[in-house]
Amino acid sequence: MLDFRSSGQSRPTVTQLVAEGEILANAIEFTTWSVDPVQVEVCFDCGVERCAPGGWVSPRRSGDRVLWIPAFDELAEDQGEFGPPRYFARRGVPLFEPEAAKTLAKTVGVELEDVRPLTSRDVALLLQWMAPSDLLGAAPAAPRVRREDVLAATSGDRDEALDRLDELLAAAIGSDAEVVLQNRCDEADPIRFFLDLPGHPEWTPLVRIHDRVELAVGGLVVRPSK
Repeated sequence: MLDFRSSGQSRPTVTQLVAEGEILANAIEFTTWSVDPVQVEVCFDCGVERCAPGGWVSPRRSGDRVLWIPAFDELAEDQGEFGPPRYFARRGVPLFEPEAAKTLAKTVGVELEDVRPLTSRDVALLLQWMAPSDLLGAAPAAPRVRREDVLAATSGDRDEALDRLDELLAAAIGSDAEVVLQNRCDEADPIRFFLDLPGHPEWTPLVRIHDRVELAVGGLVVRPSK
């Protein structure tokens, strides 16, 4: 139940989308799900879209999965207005596995086939947004690794790995080719970078599969869509 009395309205009962204790969408009935981007956090005082800033996502389909990514194009124009939901900072980007994706689509009244497919450009922007301490720069600049903050890599030569990362990002940022995020196979070897940042965090934007090096997001391998 939301309380709209401060705006002269009532206290309507709404449906909320919840996962692992996080409210992903605070009022499904007040959200327009057929558009992209979607404001999944509407104003708590009146339920009107665009009344309150933030809470915007761009739904993307990756095979049988769905993920919500920041609304990158709009975010580049106005970060205050089109920022992602607050839980993105705490939990990262929501990924709906196949059964959860079906439940999501049914609950909000959309067809999975109508959700825009994930593209190479989406992945490049997502990796840039997720990189610690703006390690890939900040949009709208094209993602490129800040090498002085990378101490070492776990697989092969550091500079060769960074060269490959820059090559893959440069190709991805200019491409609307459809891609999918796949679980790592047994032959996949994550390439971890050790960073010269507070706490010396590790960062894993690449994975080696036999003689190939591919982009990786959150432990998932980026592959062309079939």
